[in-house]
Amino acid sequence: MEHHANRQIESLQEQANVLVRQATEIQTRMELAQLISNAEYSFTPIMLREYYLYERSGKYSLTLIAPEEWGGEIPYGQCVARVRQLGDSTWEEVVANESDESEVSEDEELLKKSG
Repeated sequence: MEHHANRQIESLQEQANVLVRQATEIQTRMELAQLISNAEYSFTPIMLREYYLYERSGKYSLTLIAPEEWGGEIPYGQCVARVRQLGDSTWEEVVANESDESEVSEDEELLKKSG
């Protein structure tokens, strides 16, 4: 009986960990979306395209230009995130080693199915 109860507790702990991780990811996406909504940029972002969020003196700028593409000092300050807009209009940070051919996200799947 104790063994069975411990297995159920472990299962519930795993489920709780998943929920905490998902809540943290949502919170991070909301914070990133807030930064980007206050950032300066002069274009309409295209869903799933990569952009770069820079910060200088508390002001944020969103550009298409990667840090390594600047030919010297970056006029927008330090790059704080490589990002892309998702289908629900939130933003996610793109992991540096993530390749374009890696896992297809749910949003990309939805785009393929819709058109």
